[in-house]
Amino acid sequence: MKGDHPVTENNELTLSIGVLAYNHEKYIASALDSILMQQVSFNYEIVVGEDCSNDKTREILIDYKARYPEKIKLILHEHNLGINGNANAVRFACKGKYMAFLDGDNYWTDPLKLQKQVDFLEKHPEFIGHAHKVEVVNAEGKPSKERYYAYHCPDSVFTLAHAEKGMLPGQSGTYLFRNIFLNFTDFQKELYYNCDSV
Repeated sequence: MKGDHPVTENNELTLSIGVLAYNHEKYIASALDSILMQQVSFNYEIVVGEDCSNDKTREILIDYKARYPEKIKLILHEHNLGINGNANAVRFACKGKYMAFLDGDNYWTDPLKLQKQVDFLEKHPEFIGHAHKVEVVNAEGKPSKERYYAYHCPDSVFTLAHAEKGMLPGQSGTYLFRNIFLNFTDFQKELYYNCDSV
């Protein structure tokens, strides 16, 4: 990979980055490029769920897969599953020790984002994840006066008490967390699929 961080020589898959794509023709290349520019010292995979877009999103993804076959894994659905179905397919296809998510119409700007977050979790086993702030931009990438509206945690440490109040730790593209889905049993998966709020 690029940057000052040499990639580890062992074959351990440290991170899976899940990308949800649906009608993101205008944005998906920026999302993927923002992942591929990351400077990391570990092995990672990009798992993209493409949910039967009506535009050229699928064609763009197939092109990226051809260029980065060792990094990109495509899940090309035969029929539209909707956001939850697509997200679940991606979640359970991710095999890394850690997971991050990025919607196909978002992108990352800090090339050290993933390295910083993995380093934090490696040093702090008492935390299950890490999130950060976001900036909202318009379709041209210029700062927007709009805000990302969600009931976010105002504190620097997010706990079960915050979750019980319906708060979120941050926008989904900011999360990097331990892959709790890796060893789910079929029974646990079924419970997860049937949960109204996860």
